[in-house]
Amino acid sequence: MAPCIQSDDKLGGLAHKLRNACLSGDSRQMENLFRQIVELDENCADAWYGLGMLSMQDGQFEDAYDYLSEFVAVAELDRDAEDAEVLLCFLERTLSGEGEIHNDLLEEVDEHFLMRYFDADKIDEPYAELGRLTVREAVNTTVGRYALLALIREDNVFKQAALDRGLAVATQAVPVNGTH
Repeated sequence: MAPCIQSDDKLGGLAHKLRNACLSGDSRQMENLFRQIVELDENCADAWYGLGMLSMQDGQFEDAYDYLSEFVAVAELDRDAEDAEVLLCFLERTLSGEGEIHNDLLEEVDEHFLMRYFDADKIDEPYAELGRLTVREAVNTTVGRYALLALIREDNVFKQAALDRGLAVATQAVPVNGTH
């Protein structure tokens, strides 16, 4: 994905701050900086992605849905965009309270989601946190989907995704010597 922040543009001043926020793991500062970036450049897919992942980590799923929708709208087609589309489908089903629906497309989306966020060797093992359901069973109910999101959030997976994206953006934007 092409960086939206260049070291010599008006957004370049945010890159150093974003890098420091990511290195310190400061989610609030990262969120603030991602917001500033999208205010200046609404086509910055990286910032929308960062906001979406931080919102997922905070359990703000409606906001995450909006941010990830913006990301998908402006992003180049890559693995992150594909994963975001799967996550959007998962969130839509979860937020709507949609119950058990089985069709080939949903099964494919669920499988993609599970493979992205869970160890393939443990998908069919019961989890105490899921009321002894397997991950594959939990994905079929609204309560189960919320429980799966809680497990992912406990491991800080979404925060790490935002942090990695922020560092990648900042590293691409900031010259090696750190001067602008």
